[in-house]
Amino acid sequence: MRHNVLDCTLLSSERCSKKSSANDLVKARTRASEGEKSLIASGMRMTDAGKGVPKKHRIRSDKGRGMTEICTEMPDYRQSPLARPTAIRLGAEWLALAAVIDLLFYRSLWLYPVLCAFLPFWVRSRHRQLDEKRRQRLGYDFREALDSLAMAMKAGYSVENAFAETERNLQSLLGEADLTREFRHMNARIRLNEAPDVLMADLAMRSGVEDIRDFASVFTAGRRIGGSMTTVIGSTAAVLQGRIEVNREIESALAAKKLEQKIMAVMPAFILVYMQITSPGFFDVMYETALGRILMTVCLVVYGLAIYIGARIVAIDI
Repeated sequence: MRHNVLDCTLLSSERCSKKSSANDLVKARTRASEGEKSLIASGMRMTDAGKGVPKKHRIRSDKGRGMTEICTEMPDYRQSPLARPTAIRLGAEWLALAAVIDLLFYRSLWLYPVLCAFLPFWVRSRHRQLDEKRRQRLGYDFREALDSLAMAMKAGYSVENAFAETERNLQSLLGEADLTREFRHMNARIRLNEAPDVLMADLAMRSGVEDIRDFASVFTAGRRIGGSMTTVIGSTAAVLQGRIEVNREIESALAAKKLEQKIMAVMPAFILVYMQITSPGFFDVMYETALGRILMTVCLVVYGLAIYIGARIVAIDI
């Protein structure tokens, strides 16, 4: 009898302990879910370590590129958004150019709105050119950053301190350039204990510059595999600097040809202006008859194609 009573007592105590532990587990899960909801409501995400990371700083994997992409507020140089002042300036450029085209080829106010209808194509084309120049400037500035980074590593700086020293050098050399802001942003993220190789990979993806992508790949591999980062950065910087020097020499050799192409592109327009000033009425038949307008349209199309082909010839991809 005593054994039965003792067994019943032990069984009831085990049930009570299991029930209390189950209640504690439910309460703990409730508190955890409430804490996570509060973090999500405040614009944060729970990480594996239990810490909150803002949405604009969260990290996600890009399996197609094999890199880790960081969602930030820094610009994407591959296709930057068109700012309103830039759009207004480009629109004014085309409106003025359309007025000149109408004056030289048609002399008709009725055809001016037709020419203005090509405004979106002009803005899109000029925006691509501005993006290309911005990426080119970013690639040239990256050479200065490589010099500073390699010298800092040879002087005995750690990778994190070398990035900070590179930012100071870029600030004194380039001022508030795009790359200076990029290194300032990376150093701010490094102070939040983020890996420099992840930040460099993010810059490489957003830049659209081949040299930066190559350096980011080597830098990331060196950080993850191990080894002498001073040797890795120094050798990679030397190779990329040699490539940038070759590109600059090619562009210097092509500068004269590009200037000649621009001069030849505006010569037909100057000839038309000269004939209209020196011989008024000489081209009246081309502006007043239907056949004349058709011929001027054909001349305008051929003129535009010549400018386009000439620009493509001197625009060598290096």
